Amino acid sequence: MPTPKLSRKKHRKILDLAAEGASLREIGRKAGVAHGTGVKYAKLPLPEPADPTAALPGSWAEDYPPFALETPARVLVLSDVHIPFHVPKALEAAVEYGRKNGADTVLLNGDVCDFHTISRYDHDGSKLTYTEEVEAGRQFLRYLRGKFPKARIVFKEGNHDERLAKYILGRAPALFGLDNCTLPSLLGLAAAGVEHVGEQRVVHAGKLRVIHGHEYGSGTSAPVNAARWLMLRARKPAMCGHLHQTSEQIEMDIDGNQLAAWSLGCLCGLNPRYRRLSTRWNHGCALVDVARDGTFAVENKRVMNGKVM
Repeated sequence: MPTPKLSRKKHRKILDLAAEGASLREIGRKAGVAHGTGVKYAKLPLPEPADPTAALPGSWAEDYPPFALETPARVLVLSDVHIPFHVPKALEAAVEYGRKNGADTVLLNGDVCDFHTISRYDHDGSKLTYTEEVEAGRQFLRYLRGKFPKARIVFKEGNHDERLAKYILGRAPALFGLDNCTLPSLLGLAAAGVEHVGEQRVVHAGKLRVIHGHEYGSGTSAPVNAARWLMLRARKPAMCGHLHQTSEQIEMDIDGNQLAAWSLGCLCGLNPRYRRLSTRWNHGCALVDVARDGTFAVENKRVMNGKVM
């Protein structure tokens, strides 16, 4: 039979009797408790009284609200440019496609820059320096602004763009967060009129959710169907890059509601040194028409031989 839980007052009486030298039998009799209960509580310290003013500790949990594009909008989505390892003909074709089709918003959906020289992987032995990579990124943004002088341009970080912050945290943490050491500062985003989206925030283009693709962590390396992989995780109409392949998945739920997902091709070299035979990679871009009520239409395009197909 379990020992009964005593009130604080009775527990104190038992301790006081024990301190006076009373025997265990006397403690039980004078405190009005069973012998075993007296034995147990005579050995237990009196717990601290409850503090009515006590509160939970401060929380470090963080919130990452989505970044919403204004609607209506015609959005050109460019993913995985990987400056300076871009393919000029493919990139120029995608940019011109958006310009000719009246895109008023350009979403750079991650891995805009490669930042090869500060990666944790083996370098390709080229004489490329980090300074040259940054300058190439700045030049690309100037080029893009020249093509879209009035458009809203949004730069969403991908895993390659995040390399700078990780490099600083690992090698010079005291510099982390300094204005002159951040990606927006080094690339001159403000001067180019480019908005920055970091912290792996989801971009809302009406009812379409756009991510780079690395936000889901592991398991993103080589799905058989990239769009289906995204659909199973996002569970909402969604689009991603990261996997360098153009694909589409459309399904119906049990109530007859349509669910769709898209993955985008890249605009970088298809045969890098670390993956000479990239059989699933292709060049591509997308144009998304978003209505005022949030509904949208997607044109997910391949780019082949310098032409948008």
